[in-house]
Amino acid sequence: MRDAVLFDVHGNLPALDAVLAEAGAEGFDRLLFGGDLVLFGAEPAACVDRLRELGDQLVAIKGNTDRYVIDRQDEVTQWADALGADRLAWLDALPAQLAVPEQDALLVHATPRGDEEMLMPETPASHAAAMLAGVEQHTLLCGHVHIQYRRPLAGHEVINPGSVGMPWTGIRAPPGRSSATARSRYAVPPTTSRRLPTGSSASAARSPTWWHADCAPPVATDGPDRGQQ
Repeated sequence: MRDAVLFDVHGNLPALDAVLAEAGAEGFDRLLFGGDLVLFGAEPAACVDRLRELGDQLVAIKGNTDRYVIDRQDEVTQWADALGADRLAWLDALPAQLAVPEQDALLVHATPRGDEEMLMPETPASHAAAMLAGVEQHTLLCGHVHIQYRRPLAGHEVINPGSVGMPWTGIRAPPGRSSATARSRYAVPPTTSRRLPTGSSASAARSPTWWHADCAPPVATDGPDRGQQ
């Protein structure tokens, strides 16, 4: 099973399309999506539609900002309005986490304990290990912090593929925008033999475990396009 693992699209359709195109060129069988699909970007409805088009090739969970939109929290009602009832219902039906037995992995948005907890590369080991208490799988696939990293932890391997739509580069950008140096991030499992297409801008670091990869720079976005409905 050849999987591509994506997190944190945040309504950035050009970035999502770039990653999906590369995954398609690589011949992946399935997409694992770890949440935060719609909030902040200009094309949330189109992002939902792109993933729904994958059908059985998609394994997805929802993230904290998806939950905010579903619940119409605070000042996010414009994104809920842009999605419409059918897309909101689809998003709401996604689980908070999923086991991925083929990869001996648990897919969560932030940590197994919740979708807002921050598991960082530098989180103290004792605190981080407590976040993984009770996890039976070897690999934890998580996102939320928009930083791409790999970390061995308490007998597990933590893989954060980074963000597709709002990758963190150390340079702050306005909400819904990515810095000019940002590149869409994702990951693929160790069983996948990665091929770099001729002329591709993609790069990846081979390891005995997972690939971390990036592709074309994401396009800055400003807010939902109400014309999508």
